[in-house]
Amino acid sequence: MASTYESLEAERLDATEKYDRSIAERSVLSARLDTIAKYLRAIPILADIRRKQGQLAELPKIASPARTWTGSVADMIETDASLRTRLSASADELERVTTKIASVDVDAVILAISERVRGLADRKVRQVSAGLDLPSRRTELQILDNAMATCLAALGRSSEPHPANLLLPAATIGAVRTMVEQRSGIVTSVRVAREEAAAAADALQGARERVSEERAVPEPARARLVSALSTARASGHMRETKAAREAADAGAIRWQAASGRLHPWSGDAQALARIAIPNAGRLGAWKALASELGKSRGVLSERLAEHQGNYDLLSARLEALRASVDVTDDDTADVIRRARDEAWARHRNDLTGETADDFAATLARDDSVGAGRLANARELVEIRTTNRNLAETAATIAHARD
Repeated sequence: MASTYESLEAERLDATEKYDRSIAERSVLSARLDTIAKYLRAIPILADIRRKQGQLAELPKIASPARTWTGSVADMIETDASLRTRLSASADELERVTTKIASVDVDAVILAISERVRGLADRKVRQVSAGLDLPSRRTELQILDNAMATCLAALGRSSEPHPANLLLPAATIGAVRTMVEQRSGIVTSVRVAREEAAAAADALQGARERVSEERAVPEPARARLVSALSTARASGHMRETKAAREAADAGAIRWQAASGRLHPWSGDAQALARIAIPNAGRLGAWKALASELGKSRGVLSERLAEHQGNYDLLSARLEALRASVDVTDDDTADVIRRARDEAWARHRNDLTGETADDFAATLARDDSVGAGRLANARELVEIRTTNRNLAETAATIAHARD
């Protein structure tokens, strides 16, 4: 038994050693087979690489692109596809426009006056500008008419058909102005004389009352009174008083005229005397500021007139585009699209013949509008651009006026 066990143990150890050796050889063979399979798979790739290297060698030597370009290849491909689509659409549009132009009959008479027709746009802009000025002009005309009617009523000639006939020559106007000035002095003198006469009458009445109350005036007192009265009459007191009143009236007139020139300031002579007089430097600074403000106002007026001209030109261009092309604008198209969606929602909820007819009608209308907008895509883009420019110009004008 021991010998049998020993022989079996020796066979087991030998078999184990052979098994381990076989496993090791199998592993080596598997690794070699995997390497051979990789080489076999790499042979076509290597051939393709060599072929492409040969093609690259035939190409001219150029600089290699940066690594950052690889991320934009997809965008470039997408952009290329978009540009190709737009190019195709532009070619179709060009063909359509060329066909449309070729189908137009050339009228020699219209062609001869084409320059005059183009000039109508500028005339239309001027006509529109004049139409915008008409309300203010009418208001000014109404004010002048009211002033004319007031003057005619003051002259007692309200029914005069030709007010121009009432105008006086220049020489007559000068004489009338001189007479008016003389009349002002005469009126002042008459007023002063009336005041003096009233004062004298009051003094005379007072004297008579005192004389009637007193029994008799002594002769010495009467003599002194007569002497004082003669002295007063011989003096220039009355003339001086009259001259002083006339000077006061003339000064009041000059003060009113001078204070009128100080508008919007208002106040009396004492308030004016309390105002500090600015020095020469400050007056020079004010004059320089006023000059700069005048220049800025002139520049602003020119810019405002330029923007107003651009606004009128854009308005005329927009009207011309809308008149020449029968295309539905964006707002109307949105309304039609919403009506189609609402009709579809009603039909999906009710599923009746009436809702189906409504949806079919709104769908046909939306398709017709879409086809018209697609056919006039270029004109629609011009209308949108003109509307945007018109809104920007209006905002610029409003900002300049503010």
